[in-house]
Amino acid sequence: MRILFISNNNQNDFLSDAVFHGLKSNPENEVVDLNQLWYMYNDIDKSSLVNKFHGRGFTYYASLQNDHVDRTNIIEKIKNRYFDRVVYGNVYRCLDLFDLVSEIYPQDQIILLDGQDESTINESMVNKGKYFKRELTELDSQKYPYVRPISFAFPDTKLQSSVPTKEKLLAQIIPGVMHTFIYNDEESYYSDYRESMFAYTWKKSGWDCLRHYEILGNDCIPIFLDIKHCPKTNCTTLPKDLLMEYYEKSGLVHIFDFDSPIEYDDRCTLVLNRDLSSINNFEVNDESYELYLEYLQKLKSYTKTNLTTLELGNYILR
Repeated sequence: MRILFISNNNQNDFLSDAVFHGLKSNPENEVVDLNQLWYMYNDIDKSSLVNKFHGRGFTYYASLQNDHVDRTNIIEKIKNRYFDRVVYGNVYRCLDLFDLVSEIYPQDQIILLDGQDESTINESMVNKGKYFKRELTELDSQKYPYVRPISFAFPDTKLQSSVPTKEKLLAQIIPGVMHTFIYNDEESYYSDYRESMFAYTWKKSGWDCLRHYEILGNDCIPIFLDIKHCPKTNCTTLPKDLLMEYYEKSGLVHIFDFDSPIEYDDRCTLVLNRDLSSINNFEVNDESYELYLEYLQKLKSYTKTNLTTLELGNYILR
């Protein structure tokens, strides 16, 4: 499929970049990024993004082969309907050539992504193409039944073939606790998850968080403390039922009282009413570790099938 991808290239956007990564990773697609997303290609120094990008440039960035696509004569190509789909990476940040695109293309061939943390729907755009909303509320899902939910994903090329040996109970990083954010390179960051049985995660400014997928993508079980309070219309691809099944069987649901409401700090990044050291009450023995490995393998299989950027790209095209 020929795809014109339109997004700004002066700041990273996790949802836009995840979708672009998935579309570009599919060899059956010809994807032209109108404004070259220079930070996505592996001919740049990845370490240069650490202090510039949200997420320190991990996971999606500097990971695609630069195929030096032809970005000339785009207006003529639009007029001639050269592209099969036109994708807008963020309906708030970049609508380059939209007047022309909407004049030439039918709405079902225009894809509009809204990856904002805020739950607000861009009402001026919602009827102008296939609209995908990351932080979709249940109320808006009823009000706008044609708006589709969407979530982050993990690159399939970074999945490991086998489950690594677990050397510790809990990963280093605690969401919202900045002194635990010690990693400045992707491999060290990923290795921490691969070596750990569990890693904390929860709602931040939005329910969907790239950390959920980075944990699962590195063969670690997330302790998603507020998962029972996550709306059905958010994080729709995450294996919430499978995680809750494990939390119940392992006893984690009682250790952390998953049923009671969560209190956050004023930045919505730190959980206040949970004792995170309670993880030390989790007893690791032959029986509990066997159950852990059983569910880790289930989660690994689920992640490979459902949570990759390649599948995300296919989802928006379907």
